[in-house]
Amino acid sequence: MEKSLYKTYLTIDSFLTKIRKQAFILFLFIFVVLIIYSYCYQVNVTYDILYWSLSSVIQSLLALTALLVVGSIFKLQILHNKGEKIIDEMRLPSSPLSYHTGRPDEVLSLYEILEEIKKTLNKPDIKERRLEEIKQIINDILLSQELTKNFTLKFVIYNFFVAGLSLIFLVFTPLISNYYFGIPTLYLIVFLFINSLFLVMKGIINSLWQ
Repeated sequence: MEKSLYKTYLTIDSFLTKIRKQAFILFLFIFVVLIIYSYCYQVNVTYDILYWSLSSVIQSLLALTALLVVGSIFKLQILHNKGEKIIDEMRLPSSPLSYHTGRPDEVLSLYEILEEIKKTLNKPDIKERRLEEIKQIINDILLSQELTKNFTLKFVIYNFFVAGLSLIFLVFTPLISNYYFGIPTLYLIVFLFINSLFLVMKGIINSLWQ
């Protein structure tokens, strides 16, 4: 069941990635149409609706940010534990790395282990299947750590940008309502919020399944 859900998520994610450019163009087109329509036909959104909608979005964005940060920390902790197990294994006197280098106690990090494995495997007539496996596992762990940190940082920056934009609109709510820009403003913020929600789902799913 979990694998089926994950495959479904990957299919949807792949599809949305492919149509990202087209979706952005469509979003801009609808946004411009809403501005023109609201201004020409004087479609008004009351101050209270704008105020509470924007306030709710800001609070939700902060909650989503906290949720994704917790998920990222959880994933980084899992990767750290995997790395610690590899370090402990390679420090054993019976490990293939210890056998070829003769100094396992000096190995302190995954980067050092990776470098030692590369040096060992580059020596002539040395073929250690376990070292090849460990090398791949370490590369995967380091890559996952880097991707998780980068994704979390970009998400936090994006969320604070949307929250900041919402806060600016919140300050100018009376003007937005008086000049009939309520609908395009809500459309813009809701669109950005939905994108943030999708990113959180993506981050949490990757934390649980990868």
